[in-house]
Amino acid sequence: MATDRELLEQKIRNTPKRVFLSVYLAVLLGVLLALRGILLRVTAGSFSGKSLLFTVLILGFFAFNGLSLLTKSRLAYILIAIFALPPVLGSLAGAVHLLALLATGEIARKLSETIASMVAGLQLLVIAALYLSLLSRTTRSYVWSSPESGGSRE
Repeated sequence: MATDRELLEQKIRNTPKRVFLSVYLAVLLGVLLALRGILLRVTAGSFSGKSLLFTVLILGFFAFNGLSLLTKSRLAYILIAIFALPPVLGSLAGAVHLLALLATGEIARKLSETIASMVAGLQLLVIAALYLSLLSRTTRSYVWSSPESGGSRE
């Protein structure tokens, strides 16, 4: 008779690599959003307990829903797909700002803006990779299959 731990290990072994990639990217997006939020607030001199609370909530949201993909949570899949979209505009603006800093030669003088803009560029890449991973056939079939079936393996 299999123990709970053995069943969990078997379930993890049967989870496709694309799903794990989606989990990692969702958590990474949460970390990058939190990091960029902290950097921008500290740079503006308006960092407060409220800012920290929202930062922790954003990080927790993406981490919890990312990990919920392993349990085939359809709601988590939808929430990640919806809430990963709004940061795209800010990330794009940050990446363009980085190009403007580079073009004007201010990239070395405005270090905090440069770092925040680099994080924004990385964030844009992570969002694109996350959507590619979420929309892959493997991840979709895994999440949207019945909980009893194992899903496909990549």
